[in-house]
Amino acid sequence: MGKPVASRSRAPTERSPPPKERKSCCRICCLSVILLILLLGVGGILVWLFFPEEAKSQLNNVVNTTGNVPKVPSVTIPGTGGGSAPEPTYQFMQCTDPSVCCNGLSTLCDATVDSVMYAALHNAMATSEDGFFLGPNHDYKLEDALKWGYRGINLDIGNCNGELQFIHGRCLLGSRNVVEVLTNINTFLTENPSEVVILPLQIDNSVGAGTIDLFDIYSIMQSVPGFTDRMYVHPEVTTEWPTLGELVETDKRILFFHYGGPSCWDNSSPCPPGFHDWFYYGAETRFSFSDVDAIRDTTSSCEITRGENSRRRFFSVNNFVTLPSSNAAGVLNRLNFVQQHVQQCSALNDGLDVNLVFVDFWHKGNLPEAVQLHNSALARRLIQDNGTRKLLRSPRQTYSKRDI
Repeated sequence: MGKPVASRSRAPTERSPPPKERKSCCRICCLSVILLILLLGVGGILVWLFFPEEAKSQLNNVVNTTGNVPKVPSVTIPGTGGGSAPEPTYQFMQCTDPSVCCNGLSTLCDATVDSVMYAALHNAMATSEDGFFLGPNHDYKLEDALKWGYRGINLDIGNCNGELQFIHGRCLLGSRNVVEVLTNINTFLTENPSEVVILPLQIDNSVGAGTIDLFDIYSIMQSVPGFTDRMYVHPEVTTEWPTLGELVETDKRILFFHYGGPSCWDNSSPCPPGFHDWFYYGAETRFSFSDVDAIRDTTSSCEITRGENSRRRFFSVNNFVTLPSSNAAGVLNRLNFVQQHVQQCSALNDGLDVNLVFVDFWHKGNLPEAVQLHNSALARRLIQDNGTRKLLRSPRQTYSKRDI
């Protein structure tokens, strides 16, 4: 008898799953891809909804103008600024006698507060160290920046579920307790009796629940022992501003300004003591820039776009890109860049002296050093002014297209 013929059919192996099993795998893969696409879509919508308005406006402007999506600067990854801030790389406090000292210099006390320069923090509360998880403006806390020599502190306030908080754009993106921040600033002033700070506060009524009343802010300030006692009250817009030395001597070392919310400069509504309308007293350059090159274009970046019709006493230069970038700050905050940019912005605005330079990622670069070099030169000019030790005001000190 012949050998039995072997069957041509072969049993299924592990490499060849049954048709039903293959279909099941395909379904799982398809569902996973669909789920991933949905998650990315929802994430994109959430980012767009909660990202600060100034950043969205910048993107819209560029896309509408060029038709192309711009290259986005590197954005700080949450947590990269965690831990302690680095030690200062420059000795801001240079006074040998602490009893004769004003903002780090013994020669600056006779200069008026609207003639000197201040290193300033843009969106000072928005740090990755404080939990701002989407586009923070800084790595480290503003309290550490004070130790480095920063004396201008820009903050944004919003109503988050009935409680006033320092926020940026949306409450969910991060917040800081108002009492805590003001207490820490006040403590710094107590420990450093020669220092004067400027606090421009942006009031954001576009988020949260309800309009913010100026007296609600003042009430919170009063809950911080000694804070409102240190707030300087300027009598009239035409009144000359005091010297740093006068504010140090009287311990009125907080210059507080506000903008974006209720206005009280025209006496149409009462104003809490020490509250001054920022753009009635000050002017600022453009603040929306896609990249470093946009700031290098000084004909545009140095243009005054807010407060241009004010009785100019404080001139601010915005030196940061719209989408917060540590890499960009590494360039913009350098000593040489700051010095050249300040000179150019002054020259392009009829010789106005720059008072505040606002930056992101304050630990990058050498802004406090640039400020002290500028103020040292100012003090020498003051001392040499016919021996009077009185700074002569420039006839251009008031920047105004028309009187108001």
